[in-house]
Amino acid sequence: MQEVAQTFGYRAGTKMQQGEMLYSGKAKSVYCTDSTELLAMRFRNDASAIAR
Repeated sequence: MQEVAQTFGYRAGTKMQQGEMLYSGKAKSVYCTDSTELLAMRFRNDASAIAR
């Protein structure tokens, strides 16, 4: 992950600004960031995702 961050000019430990939510589904949400080349993905671990 550090290699990806360094490729786009972020150093390890640097925080990106999370912006507007672009997508929200059952398992993940996708947000824009302060970089035009990167998106932030947040994965959920909800009990409803594994319901039978």
